[in-house]
Amino acid sequence: MFVVLRCWFVVGVVNSISVTGYSGGGVSITCKYYSEFRENAKYFCKGQPVTCSELIKNKNKNKWVDSGRFSLFDDTRAAVFTVTIRDLSEEDSGTYQCGVDIYFYLDIKKAACCEKSISLSAAAGGSVNIICKYPQSHSADVKFVCRRSESDLCAEETSVKKSRRWSSEGQMQLYDDREQQLLTGTISHVTQQHSTEYWCGVQSDQGHKSFITRVLLRVTVIRLIDLIVSPVFSGSSLIIPLVLVLLVLIIVGLFLLFLYKKHQSRGKAPLDTETPIHTEFKMRICFFFTMILSPPNGYNYKIQKFDDV
Repeated sequence: MFVVLRCWFVVGVVNSISVTGYSGGGVSITCKYYSEFRENAKYFCKGQPVTCSELIKNKNKNKWVDSGRFSLFDDTRAAVFTVTIRDLSEEDSGTYQCGVDIYFYLDIKKAACCEKSISLSAAAGGSVNIICKYPQSHSADVKFVCRRSESDLCAEETSVKKSRRWSSEGQMQLYDDREQQLLTGTISHVTQQHSTEYWCGVQSDQGHKSFITRVLLRVTVIRLIDLIVSPVFSGSSLIIPLVLVLLVLIIVGLFLLFLYKKHQSRGKAPLDTETPIHTEFKMRICFFFTMILSPPNGYNYKIQKFDDV
């Protein structure tokens, strides 16, 4: 009976290898690492990256360390450490990882310059500008805008490396003004699929990302009727839609022309004669225009500008 071991290197040249062992026997696994990690502790664990269970760890250099059936030797001169497993059984089959402990200091600062979170809204088919400030200490760093997808804060990324030059990727354009410490991102032709969470941030020379400002974007679909007449309950001045005015004038003109032709055909008095019927008609027309020009308080019509398609 043989045992299959799949080993993944957390830090190294090779991503993965497949090792075959046999029940009752043993295996020796070699893990390479970058020379800059010679002084770091090495470890060997079983499981997936997030839930890897440590089996043996070596803090001593160039010496064998034993832990039950496992042994580890770190050859710092060759930048290689070797792991041996003895008394193999079928239960040993699975995925293992060679790893290097990497320690870093995380410095959390309050960025008085920058907003933690902003909310934006845009109409479907239009464009939206994402404007973020960043600390002056990051002026020379790469700037980015990331689109979040579930746990991944940076599922889709657009970055800009140079100051005052537009960088484009897909529907996103970025512009970095390093003198003002201002990052501008423009998304064109937005749809409801763009309604999600974005992050503005900076990336250091070592590749580490700092997410600074959270951006919540909401895209709405505007109906055609909303573009034609938009009643607004406010105290602002009345603006009559041009289309409505022209339509009213055409209807009134046609109606007056009809009355004029009718009176001419019957040989009655001219239209300027103040008969009771004419007086009533004029009063109704005046009242009609008064209602249009002076609507009830708080009810207004709003003209929407139409861009050429």
